[in-house]
Amino acid sequence: MSATNVFDVQPWVPIAAFAFWLLVRKPTRPTIQSILLLFLILGIFIVVNFKTPPLTSIRMISAILIFYFCFFASLYSNQPDQIMISLKYSNVVYVLAGLIQLMISNDVFSFMVEVRTTDSRGVTSLATEPTFFGMVLVLYSFAYLILEKRIAPLVIVNAIVIILIAKSATAFIGLSIMFAGYVLSSWSFRKTVLSFIAVVMMFIVSHYLLTNFYFGRISMLYTSIISDPFIVFEADRSAQIRLNHIISPWLISMENYLVPVPEHEISIRRFTSISQLSTLDLAINSDSDKTASYLGSFLIPFGAMFIVASILITIKLSNNAPLPICVSLYIVLLLSVPPSLPLVPIILGLAIRPRETQNA
Repeated sequence: MSATNVFDVQPWVPIAAFAFWLLVRKPTRPTIQSILLLFLILGIFIVVNFKTPPLTSIRMISAILIFYFCFFASLYSNQPDQIMISLKYSNVVYVLAGLIQLMISNDVFSFMVEVRTTDSRGVTSLATEPTFFGMVLVLYSFAYLILEKRIAPLVIVNAIVIILIAKSATAFIGLSIMFAGYVLSSWSFRKTVLSFIAVVMMFIVSHYLLTNFYFGRISMLYTSIISDPFIVFEADRSAQIRLNHIISPWLISMENYLVPVPEHEISIRRFTSISQLSTLDLAINSDSDKTASYLGSFLIPFGAMFIVASILITIKLSNNAPLPICVSLYIVLLLSVPPSLPLVPIILGLAIRPRETQNA
């Protein structure tokens, strides 16, 4: 999906997204407006980043192309059911790859991706880190909740894999946010009761496992939260950096009055913005221009345009999905999700299709 070998995005990812767009879109659908929109977005980004080194900009340019092709392909597709089936198959592939790693070795897929994990952490499957693996499974689960409006069996499978195999603390938080959104979106008494019982049972099982067995950082996070939540950010530099990447894009954009910020200025502005928060002592990886937040990655280079686009997508999305689910999805996208992940625009494109198109 992203971050294979030593680069953040390989050339084949946007190429595959373009092929996906060609294969599944409606051939009779006018696309001149959307193509002009793509050129406008790319043009603005290139102008803003005129002084940014090309290799620094290519990550975001690839993410823009991937989002564009996958979003409009899913939105205008004449075979949305096939896309959903493909999502389920790819979900199973991710899970099976994780199980193979668990049984054989963490390096079994090192010929395909750069594996960044240790024996004390979880497996990576076809992603580069346990966090990315876990977040991919969280987003697959969101797809089923939004598009099928139910807790599909794969949602339960993904939850188990996140806790027992990926062992990602960030993905565990994302999973908890997702289930909270699902419970809040329950509109009937029966559904509310069943959802509440299911969440309570999962909490009891998770509490027993996390307090009696060691699952890496996820166990450390859980035990810290139930004892003293502030210890997490005081003692864990990784947690500090992740919180930094959630907060700093919004601080940077607000300080710049929602005007797009060049990529090469991100690390400097991040350091300045976070340093002004005297109440928080957050670790800062100031040597990197990358933003480890999906929404933050698009907010910084596009500013007000991103805010307007997000509002329009949210309005459309809320017509086909409960508002608490939409809100929980956006909260999860604040976390460490690569901007080049095709799964996000595919979910959004399928979710905001007109109802009559969905039922066709």
